Amino acid sequence: MARERMITRTVKETTAEVMTIDVLTSEVTIKEYTIGGEYSDNDLLTKLQSLFQTDTFKLVHINSQVCKEVLLGMSEDEFIRLAKVLPSRYVKKDEL
Repeated sequence: MARERMITRTVKETTAEVMTIDVLTSEVTIKEYTIGGEYSDNDLLTKLQSLFQTDTFKLVHINSQVCKEVLLGMSEDEFIRLAKVLPSRYVKKDEL
């Protein structure tokens, strides 16, 4: 059986334990969030707040964070089906 062709990419992924508070019930919890990229503590909290914070649910403190490289992949067929077509990175001389 032929091996399935894969599209792969190594990316940095940050996983953080964040202290959160529900302002309606005053319940404090620790939640785990995972996002792409590598961030300093302040930048990470700001990024997570922009993604997950609401008027009644606040992210208030980063308890811990771990950044690691992960290898992601998908089949070539799935990639072709889901990917956006981008403009060419290069201009040919005869197109000038």
